[in-house]
Amino acid sequence: MRFGYVAGETCLDFVNTVGWRRSPTRWAERLGSYADLLDWAEGAGLLSSDRRRRLERLAEAEAEAATTVLVEARGLREAVARAAEAAAAGRLPAVADLEVINQVLRRGQAHLLLATTGAEVVWSWRPATPSLDEPLWPVARSAAELLTSDRRRRIGVCEDDECGWLYLDASRNRRRRWCSMEDCGSRNKARRYYRRRRGAGGA
Repeated sequence: MRFGYVAGETCLDFVNTVGWRRSPTRWAERLGSYADLLDWAEGAGLLSSDRRRRLERLAEAEAEAATTVLVEARGLREAVARAAEAAAAGRLPAVADLEVINQVLRRGQAHLLLATTGAEVVWSWRPATPSLDEPLWPVARSAAELLTSDRRRRIGVCEDDECGWLYLDASRNRRRRWCSMEDCGSRNKARRYYRRRRGAGGA
């Protein structure tokens, strides 16, 4: 799975753009290019296909700036990861990590406004002209809203030894253990079954 939108929160899905976060040998960067960042943002519903095309054209014209934004995106991701993991452990995030989030948040807030969609009023990001870093703005806002709410107490870490993906545990009794039952949950269930079989002398 290249990108998994299973966390239940935009900023945590962004953290999960690293595969096998806890593994020193399988760790996998999935934001290898600015185009990957746009792929993730479009898949997360943060960019329309038209907006994505406009940003692609801008990135082609300003390749060095696009690379700078990619580096910033990875830095934001790791700051959010550390802050979320601290919250999950009942600790305060580091001031340095909050400042990384704040830097993106300050830029994005100038472009945040109310809009209507269907019968609802929603927040919308509408910069006057395309900005290469606009996919990061809703990530920073999502992190800010999560870390300042009681929902931070529901941040969980996948119990797979190598995964390390984060999620928001919306289960009634807070019993979620895996990033996804179809992925880590199923694999670990199969492992336990195999170990039981071997312990019982099965073939």
